[in-house]
Amino acid sequence: MARLIENLKIYDRRTGNEVSDEPMVQKYWEVDLSNPSKFAHTVPDVGESFGLSQYELSKVVAESFHCTNDSEKFKCIECGSNRYVSTRADYARILPNFRCENCIAKEQAEYEEYKSEILSAVVRRCNMKTGKAQRVSYVEAIFLYLWLASEKVEADLITFSPSLSRTITGIPDLDHFFLSSLMKKGLVIERTELLSFTGFENITFINKLDEDYFLIKNFEVNNDASLLNYFFDTVSKFKIDESDVEDMKSVIQFIRVNNLYSLVDVLAKEYSLNIEKDNKFDVMMNYIAKKFGLRKSYSMLCRKARDTAAYLYSKQYPSYIERKLFSNFISNYLQLMEEKGWELKYTKNLPLEVDVSMLELFVSETYFDSCLGCHSLSADEFVAKWLSALNIDSPETV
Repeated sequence: MARLIENLKIYDRRTGNEVSDEPMVQKYWEVDLSNPSKFAHTVPDVGESFGLSQYELSKVVAESFHCTNDSEKFKCIECGSNRYVSTRADYARILPNFRCENCIAKEQAEYEEYKSEILSAVVRRCNMKTGKAQRVSYVEAIFLYLWLASEKVEADLITFSPSLSRTITGIPDLDHFFLSSLMKKGLVIERTELLSFTGFENITFINKLDEDYFLIKNFEVNNDASLLNYFFDTVSKFKIDESDVEDMKSVIQFIRVNNLYSLVDVLAKEYSLNIEKDNKFDVMMNYIAKKFGLRKSYSMLCRKARDTAAYLYSKQYPSYIERKLFSNFISNYLQLMEEKGWELKYTKNLPLEVDVSMLELFVSETYFDSCLGCHSLSADEFVAKWLSALNIDSPETV
């Protein structure tokens, strides 16, 4: 009889009986008598002797038989049950802390129960009231509505899978700022390793917002459509107070400044410019965002980038001066415009790197005559037009 690896036991997968007289399997596991650490035959040789290819042999052995060993490395560290393998590669793989499937499943069940207890505690701390939550701001209400409306609806739940390329504000960091605020108000739970995202008795269900955040849906609504209607009614009937106006100004200004920085990056690459984005530069970007629409701003920035590139081509400057030239060209031009009372006249189509955010599109479509051309408005003009269509009143609990 062929000598097998020491203490190796082979079993038939179908019957569970130990196999001792199967020629093909015996030859597969036979060791070299002169060197017991090696097998006597290669897998292709074994397959050829039985009229099988290497793939066919490995498949037959793996599907019909499995083996184990009496050594400690083939024992579960918790219950002591045997580890079974089907191929030589599996056999050679050392698992110093092997745990069987039953022990893993048991631990997972205990872990899920523990996570459920943690989540219940988190929900209790949120102190949610049926149909009510702490007052969300006007912009937060729009944010929640757009996040719900932008996702695919399946069955009784809304499945969310947004990517960083498709955010509500167009700026992932600004989206997460809103999410952090909503977390403090008990509407959103952040995912950690200790949270399980399933339904509980004290909440209706939890909707996945993205890979890190979940919305606690605890409103008096029966389905996803009602939830969307709830938030749209909230937005439509919202009575704006002074803090909401400041939020609106800040958000639109932040979005537009971010757009301008994206345009500057495009121009820096196009004209091979090294641009220093210091405090002075940031102040100018904020000024431009407030005063001018993006299309006019892009036309002006493009001309100044071209002038800067031409100036650098004609003369050589140290790098610390070169980084400030583009900023100086813009600063001088803005000062000249103010002194002479000039206005920006020409526009330029925006590059693909700059797109209208979902928030701007929603406001334009809902409150403006058209959802087109919102980038033609400055940040101040956009907010003023937005406010003119709203009911500004004292704060109201949502």
